[in-house]
This record gives sequence, C-alpha cells and structure tokens, in this order.
Amino acid sequence: MSRLLALLFAASMAPLLVPPCAAAEPVCGDLPPGAGDANAVLGLELSGPEAQALFAQLRELLLARIGADRLSDTELYLGAMQGMIAVANHRMMEDASPRAAGLPPPGMLLLDDEARRLAEGLDGMLTGLGIEFQLYGEVGVIAVSRVLPGSPAERVGLLPGDQIVSLDGRPFAGADLQTVISMLQGGLGSRVTLDVLRGQGLGAARYRVVLERQAFAVRSVGEELRPNGVGYIQVFQFHRGTPLEVEESLGRLKQMGADRYLLDLRNNPGGDLKAAAAVADLFLPRETVLMRTVEPGLGERDLLASRDPVITESVAVLVNGWTLGAAEAVAAALQEHGRAYVIGEPTMGVGRTQTLVALGHGLTLRLDSVWLQSPTGRSWQGQGVLPDLPIWGSRQEGPDSAGAGLTDPQFETAVHYLETAADGAR
Repeated sequence: MSRLLALLFAASMAPLLVPPCAAAEPVCGDLPPGAGDANAVLGLELSGPEAQALFAQLRELLLARIGADRLSDTELYLGAMQGMIAVANHRMMEDASPRAAGLPPPGMLLLDDEARRLAEGLDGMLTGLGIEFQLYGEVGVIAVSRVLPGSPAERVGLLPGDQIVSLDGRPFAGADLQTVISMLQGGLGSRVTLDVLRGQGLGAARYRVVLERQAFAVRSVGEELRPNGVGYIQVFQFHRGTPLEVEESLGRLKQMGADRYLLDLRNNPGGDLKAAAAVADLFLPRETVLMRTVEPGLGERDLLASRDPVITESVAVLVNGWTLGAAEAVAAALQEHGRAYVIGEPTMGVGRTQTLVALGHGLTLRLDSVWLQSPTGRSWQGQGVLPDLPIWGSRQEGPDSAGAGLTDPQFETAVHYLETAADGAR
C-alpha cells in the first residue's frame, strides 16, 4: 500500500488522535506503534451518505492538518482512486485460486501508453525482452519457460530452463509477480542486464547478458507431425492471428498424414477472447455455443460457431496449472461438447477476462469485469477446468521437446489415448 493510501486508512481509523493537540483532542503524545486494520474499516456498517460524509470530513482534516504546501487536493483525489481500485481488487480476489492469487491484480490504473502496449499484444506484436517465465520468489529466481522466436531474448541466446537471478543488479528474492513484471517491462530501445544461471547443481554456469527491448511479431502456434499420425499443435497464446495460424497448421499436418490431433494449451496465458473462440470454432459444428460472457450491467452473450469444423478426427487437449483465461475457455468448450478428451492438471481457475476503459486525462482502467462461462453456463473461477484424466508433471518446454521419451507423461498419455480412440473408430 502506498504511503498516501496508508495515511488515508490510518486517519480514517482515528481522526481524533492526529496531533497537533486541540481542546477536543485529549490524546497528544508519542503513541505506541500500531497499524490500522483495513478490513475492519471496510466492515463498518455505514450508509452510502454516511460514508460520503466521512470521506469529506477526512479530506478536509488531512488538508488542514498536513497543509496545502505538502499535500494537494488533486493528490488526495488520485490517491482515493487508487484506494477504490484496491478495494475492488480485494473483493474480486476473494474467489481466486491460490495460484491465480499471484497474478497481477484484477484492476489497475494505467497510463495510456502502458494500455496501448498491452493492447498491442492482442494484435500479435510485443515490445520487450521476449520471455515467458515462472516466478519462484522464495529462492529469488525467475525460470524461463519459453523464449519467443525473433525476440531480443532469442538473439542473445537465452533458453528455456535458464534461471534469471537479477536484473540490473536487483535480485528477485521475495518479489511478487507484479513487481517482477514491472522490472522486466520498459520502453522501446531501453537496455537491461540479466544475470543468468544455466544448468543444475554444481554444474550450473553463471553468465551475464545485455538485452535491448524491441518490438517484434509473435507467432502463437508451433506444430509437428508425431509418430503414428498424431498432429501436434501447441498454442502459446491467443492473439488476433492465432485462428489462421491454427487452421493453417491443421491443413499442413493433414497433408502430411495426420489423422488425429493433439492440442497443447499448457502454459498458455490466454489472450484475445475472440481469437480463442475462433480457434474452438475450427473443431465444432456451426451454431454450437462456444462460450458465454457475462458483463454486469450489460448482460449475457453466447459466442456461436460460425462455420463447419475444419477437422472431424479425434482430438485430445493438454492443460496444466498455468493454462488460464481464454485458453481455459477453449478447453471447456471442447470438453463440454465431447469434442476433445482433456488430459493434464486442473487449470489456473481464471474465469474473468479484462477490458480497457479510457478514463481521459491520460489514464485507462484495466479491469477483470467480464465473466467467462462454459457453453452450459458453468464457471471455472477459482477451481479451474478439471481434466477428464488428471496427470501431473511434464517437461513443458514446447513442441521440440514434447513427447521426448517418457519425460512428458501427459504427452505420452494423450498420444496413447489418440491411438486407442482412432484405432477403435476404424
């Protein structure tokens, strides 16, 4: 909590104990250390008008006691806006899964430039370093799970499995996810120095790389024809070009002899919801309900398949605990319609997706205000999409490593299922 918000909460707890002393304020001295309970403040039984009057009283008190030379009306109003966002986040996170609780907060105020960079990601363009990672704050490392093709990270030779231990000399120990994201983000052309560990145990080597943040196009799909006619497609994220990429991959794999398909959504952080619906559309009949969105104040909307399926052969879907948002929606749609057998771990449990609302004056509100539901109206918020066959543990390093020997039990099980299902249908 910022210093300004802390002042707001503390003053609202005990406005009559703020020095300097006045005749109506009997307590004036060096009070023992303590902290206000924000949840207790939120639990006060006040009417709307009473809370509004209390807010006005607090504002006047702060301006008078701290002084206009040190605190402005504008700062108080902007700080109050951040406080409103904090309360909204507190309420929205009450039903989050433990893993989803480590994601960026559901609501935040952004400068318009920051919002524009986020929106570019849905267009298939990114500005940054080009890594996907998992945070292990207790040991002070971020583990690289994927290096995006054509990115600055690929150009300097970063690899999946590398462990980044510091950025510009700043360690990651104890950092939360939002702090790490803020450290990694930066403007076009800015430079960053990473200290990296590669390898395990005594054989690990430490080295340093310097990267320059650049804009680059993101391909969201990897493909490979596996033995026994299994067409393997991994979707890394969903952006506006993903449906065409998946459709083209399906066509190429079919020409190469694929007669069953494995769709890998593990570690997929979601993305553009319309693109995710269009990918589900490739597998389901026309007019099928793909997913449902619910926006408080705006109502419900069913997204329907608009075309005939591109393929009719057997499909399996791989998911894990880092499959979230729009990717969960695809898995739920194919599962509920009996179109795919879902294998892996329960997904992240993020049943809301974000919108960007321009507020003016250079500010944009990012808010998880759209609820996602399965075709039958089922929400996976908090508990995730549950696989048909739960299996834990995989290499999760992309299409080049999937199915390598027995190192990826989820992949191997999915291939076995597809072989059995396809052979049984002949």
